[in-house]
Amino acid sequence: MATGILWMEGFDTLQAGNSSMTERYALGLATAEGYQYVSTSYGRYGGYGAGFVTDHGIWIDSRCGLSDGAGTTWSHLLLQGGYRWFTGNGMSTIATIAFYDTAENCQVHFRVNNTTGIWRAYRGTGTGNLLGTATVIPDVTAWHFMEWRVKFHGSTGEVEIRCDNVAILTLTSQNTIATANAYADRVLLNNGQWDDVIFIDYGTSGAYLGDHRVKPYMPTSDSSVQWTPSTGSNYACVDEGAANNPSPNNTDYVRSSTAGHLDLYGLPDTSGSPTITAVQVITRISKDEALTRTMRNVLKLSGTTVTGATKTLTPSWVTNQFIRSDKPGGTGWTSSDLDSLLAGIEVVA
Repeated sequence: MATGILWMEGFDTLQAGNSSMTERYALGLATAEGYQYVSTSYGRYGGYGAGFVTDHGIWIDSRCGLSDGAGTTWSHLLLQGGYRWFTGNGMSTIATIAFYDTAENCQVHFRVNNTTGIWRAYRGTGTGNLLGTATVIPDVTAWHFMEWRVKFHGSTGEVEIRCDNVAILTLTSQNTIATANAYADRVLLNNGQWDDVIFIDYGTSGAYLGDHRVKPYMPTSDSSVQWTPSTGSNYACVDEGAANNPSPNNTDYVRSSTAGHLDLYGLPDTSGSPTITAVQVITRISKDEALTRTMRNVLKLSGTTVTGATKTLTPSWVTNQFIRSDKPGGTGWTSSDLDSLLAGIEVVA
């Protein structure tokens, strides 16, 4: 099942406030801290969500683990998620979502009028190259499931905006590049409130996924462990969530410098029988020596082990992510698969 999912975020593993947001993500066009918030006030269903004021958004790019590192580009991208705009925030004059190339040149951006709810799509920065205007969306203060899709091309580009699974702007045969590069490799999330956001390679998926929840599962047990915990059980040193101080630190961790050392952790059981589209492992990791150190994320199910891309570490905390649309040794996921799944980390070198 090729979903093309590149990155997922429900913001529930971030701490209330803005400190953990700015540790995991690079800041947007306005880099002052204190305007990127995580709060239950911004969650769609009572959990945490994110809120960004004016240009104080975040980048979704290789720095937050997108595609396991820099150097990958895509010619057809889709961003989807729960979105609600701040009324009276001047948002009709500022980009809300923007797709950029590797040189951080804006290819296409979208903005919404905070009074009328009308969305517009533009090529490049500013408002000089209007691509199209969407129909009016009622109730600008309500949550909507939104989808923004762009195919990057000088003459056969495409743009589509969907609200609650209904297309409100569809454009074909467009120039959707502001540079010579017919691709993007990052997206800027800006003004408004966000929850359950998913970034998708539409060239791989070829279809809309529909509304999804991004739900976190923290380790609850040790299955087999070889890394050394700072104290107590290994899983308890890596179960950071909103209630467990999600900021990476030097007092609650596991460590190893031995190639092949593997930690596998048990996860809590699912409730009910949810439809599972993909599973994502996120690790925050650093090194404390001059030698080159690498690691990778691991998933194991019913004796079959799969691994993510190898991540080269730095003295600063970095994010390593691993997404699987197919379960180890099979296709698709079931709730019983997730109940039996082990997730972990391995030293490569």
